[in-house]
Amino acid sequence: MHTENTKQYVINGIKISFPLTPYKSQMLMMEKITATLKKPNQNALLESPTGTGKSLAILCSIVGWINAERDRRRNEPNKKQKADTSINFSQEAVVDVSDDGVIDSSDGEEDKKDLCVYVATRTHRQIKQLVDEFKRLDQKVPMAVLGSRKHLCVNKKVNKKESLDEDCNAMRKKRECTYLFNVSKVVDKINTMPAHDIEDIYRVGKDCNGCPYYASKELHDNAEIVFLPYNYILEELLKAGKESIETVVIFDEAHNIEDVCRSVGSLEITSKEFMILNKDLSTTKKALATLFIDDKTSIDGIHSECEYIEKTFGVLTSKLFKTCATRDFTDCSFKGDSMIAFLAEAGLDEESNRERLVHFTADTIPRIEKKIVETKSKIAKISLRSQGIIEKLYKTLARIFTNTSLIDGKDAYSMVLAKREIRDKHETNLSITLACLFPALIFRELEQRTRNIILTSGTLAPMDTFASELGASFCVDLEAPHVVALDQIHTATVPQGPTKMELNGVYRNAITDDYQSEIALSVYEIAKKVPFGVLCFFPSYAAIQKTIRKMKDTGIYSKIGEIKEIIEEPKSGGGRVFDKAIAQYYTAIDKARTFYDTSKTMPKKNGSLMLAVYRGKVSEGLDFIDDNARCVICVGIPYPAYKDPLVSDKIEFNKKMTRKLGLLDGYVWYEAQAYKALNQALGRCIRHSEDWGAVLLLDARLAAKKTENLKISKWAKKEVKKESSFAEAMASLERFIASGMQRPRTAQKKFVPPLPTSSDESDGEENFENKKGMKGQKKLSFKAGRQNYPR
Repeated sequence: MHTENTKQYVINGIKISFPLTPYKSQMLMMEKITATLKKPNQNALLESPTGTGKSLAILCSIVGWINAERDRRRNEPNKKQKADTSINFSQEAVVDVSDDGVIDSSDGEEDKKDLCVYVATRTHRQIKQLVDEFKRLDQKVPMAVLGSRKHLCVNKKVNKKESLDEDCNAMRKKRECTYLFNVSKVVDKINTMPAHDIEDIYRVGKDCNGCPYYASKELHDNAEIVFLPYNYILEELLKAGKESIETVVIFDEAHNIEDVCRSVGSLEITSKEFMILNKDLSTTKKALATLFIDDKTSIDGIHSECEYIEKTFGVLTSKLFKTCATRDFTDCSFKGDSMIAFLAEAGLDEESNRERLVHFTADTIPRIEKKIVETKSKIAKISLRSQGIIEKLYKTLARIFTNTSLIDGKDAYSMVLAKREIRDKHETNLSITLACLFPALIFRELEQRTRNIILTSGTLAPMDTFASELGASFCVDLEAPHVVALDQIHTATVPQGPTKMELNGVYRNAITDDYQSEIALSVYEIAKKVPFGVLCFFPSYAAIQKTIRKMKDTGIYSKIGEIKEIIEEPKSGGGRVFDKAIAQYYTAIDKARTFYDTSKTMPKKNGSLMLAVYRGKVSEGLDFIDDNARCVICVGIPYPAYKDPLVSDKIEFNKKMTRKLGLLDGYVWYEAQAYKALNQALGRCIRHSEDWGAVLLLDARLAAKKTENLKISKWAKKEVKKESSFAEAMASLERFIASGMQRPRTAQKKFVPPLPTSSDESDGEENFENKKGMKGQKKLSFKAGRQNYPR
């Protein structure tokens, strides 16, 4: 049991203050983290189950190490302070540096920071959870939180617009945004607080009439620990032109870091974006004569550059439309020489032509923008989105045309042409994707710019993919034990349903009425046995809809509705739609719990049933504590969509490169992706040392495997029950629930929706922009809700 007394420990020679009595798993985490940080160029891979206090252990270790490292550097005799190489997220740092790289300290900045720890996670909600833990620490170090304009802009004139980034930059350059004049007020107010999160800085910005976005940038300059999203840190680190040996990066919830690296190394351009880019260039050409009066040389030069960009993207667009023109077109891919030939038609095989892309964004566009400001012109600029596409195309092509000792760039990529029907808008969207198949290309670039990288998560299993896929050595690793006793977890494989039909979720079975009926009936029977909250995960949104239709056809839906509020995870609609669904789920549970705790009897409608998808928002980062998840039902095995070229090309790549690069075989990799998603879902169940819950794996394929061969998280498979029938499974579940309900009831917080910010999209990695306004990197990995084609 934890006690609210700060404890002092010395771990690997580092003094660490811990606000509670730590669990064994927390001590192991702190030992591994400090051991990693004491040695430069060392990486770690650390798994500690959800509910074991992982975040607190991470933060206490970081703060202890920062304080120790700062003291060590300060006391070094004849120490030369290196130029600050930490990543700059705002404007370019202006530093007076002498020839030998030593900062001129005559300006009084002898204590300028020379190390920074970046703690990156997937969503703003997860960042808030980390900062809440940071607030509990006895020791503090200067901190900052970075987020996108979507979440931080308080200017009502622009914060609802899609063109927020462009409008913000334009108003800043013209000094038209009054909130910029009060940035220092926001910074001063935040500096009086021991810690702050995105909501705090947004609230202070509104109160002070100051800009939270640029205040966060200024706070970053002096921070020694910075909380921020994955994509933000990856994009900015990879922009850095030199190594940053004073930078430590910790990726929390790092189970999908391979996907993120592939996405950062990839580029998708849609037909709509091609049209926007063409329109931007056309507008710019027409405006040149007005902007550059009596400067024919500039007009001709810039006009020529615009013509080149237009021609290049025009060829790509023409080939895309020509290839996808047929009615029966299915997604296709080009690899190796065929991909190079495709790019060559647009002249992109020539290095000099590729250099023109980067010159256009780095030199020409700034010249145009400067003239627009000088002339106070109302001419529309080339959008940040278009600029971002051109810049990202250059970077991606640079990787494709770079050969290393390990691999030729062209072999690490495939080009995918896709066609999507947008039914509600009666539109067809075409796209070209340059897909990175080898995430090590990105991770190695990251390694070169950092001192240490630590990957942590509640569910990293199976862990054997990380070293090979990321091309990195993880000298320190850990699979920490859970903090709960074996009798607090009930994990069972269920091979058949109530009518004794085998529950084998391979695609040919999953599309049948019989299978869907059996799943529907199974969920109903489980829902009857489990009070309060039940989470049920499906391989796709389509699978949810088919099951719901079957439930309604057979009357099961209304029967479940009598005992549970049925909630579906929203497929679209943004953060507020999602928050509304979650609030409905929690509210029904709150009502049932209040009734039970007051009357000691269970109401007829005793909670909620959430129908969710693997890899969706429900499966990641949400805290389904105590009664909010007394049971997690896992339907099928969430294999990625096998017929998706992004998946099949990756499988083929791994098969081809197994020996050369030490990668997992393609099908072994494919299976690992399924189990990562499965493990992430079942991790929703146990959230703290007094929690308890059941995990039911509804698939005969899982039931047929030997326990030691099940690739589920170590904590979940310690005592897996191999049920031989559904009746047997229900009997043991009932006994477990009865035992759990005898445990002392724990106080539980009611759901509080997040503070509204300028964006309806209140969560999710897709909302994090880099400096060019690209909304993060379009996620090219295995999306929630795609129909799966398991072997």
